[in-house]
Amino acid sequence: MKKLISLLLALTMLLSLCAFASAEEPVEIRIAVNSLGNGWPADPADDFVYQKILKDTGVSVKFDLVDNFYESMGTRMDIYDVYRIDIDHLISWGRDGLLLDLSAYKDNELADYFAWLGSTQLNAAYVDGTLYGLPQLYDGSKSQLNVTVRQDWLDALDLKMPETVQDLYDVAYAFTFNDPDKNGIDDTLGLSAQKNGGGEVYLFDTIMGSFDTVLGNFVIIRDGKVTNTLLQPGMVAGLEWCKKFVDARIIDNDALGTTGSDKFIAGQVGMIGVTWPGLWKQYGQDKIHNVNPNAVTSFFTTLKSEVGAEEAMYTGDLSTTNTIIAVNADISPEKLEAFFKYINYIIGEEGGNLVFYGIEGDHWVRDENGNIKMTENATAANYISTYQIFSRKELEYLQAKFPEAKQVFEATTGANRIWTYNSLVIEPEDIYLEDLASYARQQLLDFIYGDRELSQEEYDKFIQELNDIYQFDVYMQAAAEQLAAYGLVD
Repeated sequence: MKKLISLLLALTMLLSLCAFASAEEPVEIRIAVNSLGNGWPADPADDFVYQKILKDTGVSVKFDLVDNFYESMGTRMDIYDVYRIDIDHLISWGRDGLLLDLSAYKDNELADYFAWLGSTQLNAAYVDGTLYGLPQLYDGSKSQLNVTVRQDWLDALDLKMPETVQDLYDVAYAFTFNDPDKNGIDDTLGLSAQKNGGGEVYLFDTIMGSFDTVLGNFVIIRDGKVTNTLLQPGMVAGLEWCKKFVDARIIDNDALGTTGSDKFIAGQVGMIGVTWPGLWKQYGQDKIHNVNPNAVTSFFTTLKSEVGAEEAMYTGDLSTTNTIIAVNADISPEKLEAFFKYINYIIGEEGGNLVFYGIEGDHWVRDENGNIKMTENATAANYISTYQIFSRKELEYLQAKFPEAKQVFEATTGANRIWTYNSLVIEPEDIYLEDLASYARQQLLDFIYGDRELSQEEYDKFIQELNDIYQFDVYMQAAAEQLAAYGLVD
């Protein structure tokens, strides 16, 4: 009997050891990022996305927030397996041999990813013909800009939604001087804008779009040739219209330095160039109606072209938001396989729904038509955007998250843009692009505000200054050569 018990114990221990040996340890992938989602959990035990991915794939995905990202990565690159970086560093790190060439995996391990990616601009992921990065999905819906308008003010003054620059001027003038809120006080203004940190001047971009240009140094392609918004034939005529708005005192000059959203919400401004979320999500509409319960908002995207070009809404960069996912050249085969497993999981239906919306039944449910509907607990999943390393199919996401704003985000997504290519262009040495852009912006504003004579001759002098002082012509030659190397022009 004792021999039988001993045999059973030995067998039990053997089975336990076999079971332990067969259980795979999670493979950890460390991804270096320079920002994390709002409300990021300090403990992975509280991160339901991390736990679900670990359970479903056996991959432990750790996002590491790196302060002073590019400055400190020089001595820390070996710590991480994957990096979320910009195109400039993709190029420099790729050429330095620090990143893995992913070309060999494109047709097999990454085949589903590239099928999911669709027609996204891929040029930015290549360095000298080598695939060193994986771009984010770009479905045309990133640059969601519009002009939001007080429709009740239009109705009160028997005005129509602007369709041309002249219409925009007339409405802005009436909103400023014809008491659209009917309070008998001279306290309203026609046009404001959301401040933008990317160099554009939203306050005037609504006008300049009608002249097929933007106020600033933006590389564009026209008629198969590389050119710049500063060199567009309609620039001076567009500047003259901007000056007309300023001289008539119907535009919010404060919007060059601060956002005009607060003034719109307060009922002080009747039109504002803005990205749609701040005013069209429910909380934005609530803010407006808390101040003005009878306010009615509407919007438009583009004005008719004054130069025979396509109607265009502001500007958008074609290079997938300048964000690339790259892999450490020295990553182990085991970790690389785990990373591919993570990629294929988050682009699939179950994993995609997880990283876009959260846990089914908790943060979202299916409605009677099978569509995703967010629950009252949806805000608990706000932090999960970091897991969306390749972005998302925006229209599907917005429909689920913000159905109240469907009309405006569908319209802004479908509007034509002035596509720019700055992030694909690496400036030559000794050219300080920030200084060039800053000088150009200030001179353009000087033309508009009367601090510099506005004429074609004087504008031509300004372009010559850019060439002489900032080597603008050298920069544009480099842009032409680099975009030709990408195959975007002949």
